[in-house]
Parts: sequence; C-alpha cells; structure tokens
Amino acid sequence: VTGRDRSALIGSDFATNFPSPDLARAGYQKAFTEGFITNYALAIRHTSGAVTDVLYNATVYRDTKGEIAGVFAAARDVTDRKRVERALVQQTQRLELVLSASGLGLWDWDLITRQTVFDERYSQMLGFHLADLEPTTIETWQGLTHPDDLARVRQAIDDHQAGLTPDYNTEYRMRHRDGNWVWI
Repeated sequence: VTGRDRSALIGSDFATNFPSPDLARAGYQKAFTEGFITNYALAIRHTSGAVTDVLYNATVYRDTKGEIAGVFAAARDVTDRKRVERALVQQTQRLELVLSASGLGLWDWDLITRQTVFDERYSQMLGFHLADLEPTTIETWQGLTHPDDLARVRQAIDDHQAGLTPDYNTEYRMRHRDGNWVWI
C-alpha cells in the first residue's frame, strides 16, 4: 500500500507514510497511551502519490514485567466503502432535490417492525412538523387516515403485498392539523 520495500519500512518513521503525519503520530501515541486504538481513520500515501483511506487498529503487547514489548497494528482499506458512502450521499441529495422540486412528500413503512418514516414535507402537507408526529408507526398513519377510506386503502396494500397488483397506488384522505381532510 505504501509502494516501499519492506526493508525500507523497518525502522522508518511510521508517520512519513501518511499525508497527515501529525494525525498518524496522534493515532499511534493514543495506542501507546490507552493500550489500543480501534478504527482510527487515516489515509496512507503510496510512493506514486496515490492515497488509500484506511481504518487503523493497534494493540500494545507487554512482556512479563509489564513493559511494552511491541505493537500489533493493522490498517484496513476502506476506499470502496468511502466511495459507496459518497455515492449514497449524492443519491440522497438527488432524491431530496427531486422530492423538493416536485412538492412530493415521502413516507415509508417497514412491514417487519411496523415502523413508518415520514419526511418533513409529508408532515407539512398535513400541517404538522415532523417532530409532532414522532415516533411514527403505522398506527400514526392509520389514525390520520379518513375512516371511510381506511378499508379501501388497506385492501390496496393487501392486494399489492399478495402480488395481485404490480404497484400500491391509491388516493385517500388524511386529517390535516386544522381538522380538514387533505387528499393524498
């Protein structure tokens, strides 16, 4: 990962292999002070200039007198994870932009935990702040749905879950904070 020969690494200053040597030194000092360090974020520089994001872990080991005999250290390459995290942030920002521009609100229902997630716009469509509706559950959603629409909506959900319809798509009324009914 450094591009340096093993013989060149042995006995060298560990920190010189990192774009931020002070951060690297702080990491191994913490390992010596606390006896270990876990998932310490660093970047290792290759001789070519390429940088690899890593999580550094180290444990001090001691001899029978309790004196430090050495350190076992390992760095796990997290480059792919960082790339995926950046892509997820970009996709989330795009979704947020699409939802915002379209004026749509979003809610999601986890069928196993029965937990529902409303976004702020969905709450605002009903005259609430998101915090007013939390914690959100399916019962929160049902409590806001017009009683005359609930059986039909539940049937549409059941039909979709049973594979009878390709999509869940229905219109129904929900109670606005001011007591009026809003079509969703």
